[in-house]
Amino acid sequence: MNEIDPIVRQYTTVVGALDKMFSELDKRSHGALWKKEGSLKGVGSCASILTYYTEKGLVGPASNKLLELRDLKSKNVPGIKSLKTGCDFHRQNMGCSLGELKSPFCISHIDDSWELGIVFGINGFSLEHDIKWSLASILSAKDPFTNAQLASALDNDRFVEEVSGAISLMTAHIKRFPII
Repeated sequence: MNEIDPIVRQYTTVVGALDKMFSELDKRSHGALWKKEGSLKGVGSCASILTYYTEKGLVGPASNKLLELRDLKSKNVPGIKSLKTGCDFHRQNMGCSLGELKSPFCISHIDDSWELGIVFGINGFSLEHDIKWSLASILSAKDPFTNAQLASALDNDRFVEEVSGAISLMTAHIKRFPII
């Protein structure tokens, strides 16, 4: 059985849910530094990031397939590449073009954990850790609790459903706050 396709599906499901959550958060947050193309900080969380670093954490049997999909998606997203970052996937005044294909390094980065905690009641440090842990388990096709190799990547489907469900609940919580 092909183990790569289930891993890609699981990965994009969780990262897609996270991307939607962070998109809702950005609408309600002062800490969305990536939006500030003209600021002194350049593009905030993407400043000084090279494309090489955006691949950090993409490990396991599906890594090559995910890298291919990222390149293909980026080519199909319009916009001007940001001149303030070394990342090929960042577009001016838009941010990352990858959506559900962001790397664990990028999707787990939180610009302002303080605001996340104070305003939204979400522990940003814990969230960052949980994102990295979840995605590492999915990408390596390992049991997230025992770290044992799974007989099949499909064995992580229930875990992916639970993680995606938890992310959806956080997204719903965030949506209760006003857009600023």
